[in-house]
Amino acid sequence: MFRWYLGKAIRRGRLVLIESNGRATEFGPKGDGPPLTIRLRDARTLMQLSLNPELTFGEAYMEGAMTVENGTIRDVMGADLR
Repeated sequence: MFRWYLGKAIRRGRLVLIESNGRATEFGPKGDGPPLTIRLRDARTLMQLSLNPELTFGEAYMEGAMTVENGTIRDVMGADLR
């Protein structure tokens, strides 16, 4: 469900979500520069993001269950999510 949300939300720029099992999914238009990358530490975090992304996103980052690669958390928060 979180993957579905990202697919609908990202209109400009690119984001790669890497799940704990190594599955990588890219969102956003191709060729829009280097993608931001979010890596999830465990499957539980993905489930929590699917159920309550507004709360879980910040908590997961602060607890280290989600890391940002190829960018910063500021870049992710400033992404064009419409």
